[in-house]
Formats: sequence, structure tokens, C-alpha cells
Amino acid sequence: MQKLKLLILASAMAAGSAFAHGNEYLDTVAAPHGGQLRMAGIYHLELVMPAQKAAAEQTVTIYITDHAGKPVAVDGARATMLLPGVDAPVVFKPAGDNKLQAQLKYQPSQGLETKVDFNDGKQQVSATFTPFAKAKADGGHGTVHH
Repeated sequence: MQKLKLLILASAMAAGSAFAHGNEYLDTVAAPHGGQLRMAGIYHLELVMPAQKAAAEQTVTIYITDHAGKPVAVDGARATMLLPGVDAPVVFKPAGDNKLQAQLKYQPSQGLETKVDFNDGKQQVSATFTPFAKAKADGGHGTVHH
């Protein structure tokens, strides 16, 4: 009976910690750089896409942290993003510390959905973002940057 109680307690704790780091939870957290946070394997990815009124070339940044929010060095890492209306994947390159950047032209919209693949040189992980959707963390104002 004691073993059963311990097993139930361990299962509940594991479920709680898994939820604490899921995308549903991350949608309620203010991202450090004002972007959208997503789970990607052992990492948290934060996608920052500035919002402009019309399609224009912008610097887009992806920040990489561990689950505790500690920055992860991205030397030698690479990220690609699939963006609707763009024929080839957008390639992001290291831009110091824990960030990767790319210049791209896009039209911000509430329905924009994009997939980011991050490769740290050992493994590849992926995350799907809706960078202009209304976020819960900021009272429904979204991750729009002015």
C-alpha cells in the first residue's frame, strides 16, 4: 500500500511539472523579450517578430533558453523557419549569446503560424508559433511589437 501511495504521488508530481513547462503554461508567462515562448525538446524558444503596418523587411530573433530560463549559447547552432508565402526555409544564424537572427519580409496577421526548427549541433527540435495571436499573459493584447 505504501508503494502505491508513493507511485501515485510521483505520478502527480511528474504530471504537474510537465504541465508547468507546456505551451499552455508558457502562453500565460510574459516572455523576457516580448515574443512568444514555446517548448522544443530540452529548450524554450522565444520568437520575436516585430509588427509593422505593411509587409517590410525586419530583423526576427529567436532566443534559446533551458527550462529554467537560463540562456543557452548558440555558437555553431542553426535555426530555420517555415513561413507561409516564402518558398524556402528562412535560415537564422547566431547573433551572440543565446540568440539567432534573420532578416525577412512578412505581413503580420493574427492567423500567422510558423514552424521553427532549432539544431544545436547534436539534436534538432521544433516548435510551432502563432506570433501575433492574442496571448493570455498580457491580457489578450498579443505579442505584437510597435
